[in-house]
Amino acid sequence: MCRILLLLTFLLSHGVLHAQTTCSENLSWYQGCIDSIFFDKDSPRCKKALVKDYAASLYLPLNKHLREIKYDPSCEAIEEPLLEGMTSLKVAPNKRYFRGVRQFPNLELLKPGDCFMDTGYTSLSHLKDKAENFTGVGSEKDSYILFQVDAHTARERDLGGYTHEKEVILLPGTPLLLKRVETTKTTDEVEVQYIDYESDYKSERFKKVYSFEEVEIEHCTNILH
Repeated sequence: MCRILLLLTFLLSHGVLHAQTTCSENLSWYQGCIDSIFFDKDSPRCKKALVKDYAASLYLPLNKHLREIKYDPSCEAIEEPLLEGMTSLKVAPNKRYFRGVRQFPNLELLKPGDCFMDTGYTSLSHLKDKAENFTGVGSEKDSYILFQVDAHTARERDLGGYTHEKEVILLPGTPLLLKRVETTKTTDEVEVQYIDYESDYKSERFKKVYSFEEVEIEHCTNILH
């Protein structure tokens, strides 16, 4: 019985069994911190606890809120302290990272030279195979997309028990300049377009590969949010 309770506690604390409906329902570490008589919500310890909550269970409701998919008033109170906590994390090396998605709205509106800014937190990985895993590759009904992102301000997410994902986080509003789009798998729905030069990453598992470079906002003309 004790083992079962321990397992449930672990799963809940890591967001596995959470409904992830609102921010206020997913603030275990942070709530424990601010309930303590030794700390206040603005302390570095509490901001670190909030980053842990994001890693474990906040990412879905918070990013839906930030991307204006689903407004959640309970997210507003933690937006600023979480951003401060995330900003204080170690800056990741200046290199290429990867993100795998099944679909991404309005990407077809981008052409090389345009910029994209995610109003939520963007999760990337050091590892291509981890990016592939997040697409759920294997079903023919989805259009799998790989992002290659040359980033220099991403933060290392070494909290929350997910170090195996080799994840880094781009802060909200980071401008990404689209360098090229390459179609690796031709279908009736996807046409070859915007191939500027040979890609250094070929995979028949993806229908498209989008290559981005993190830039200053001054380098952006057309911006997609």
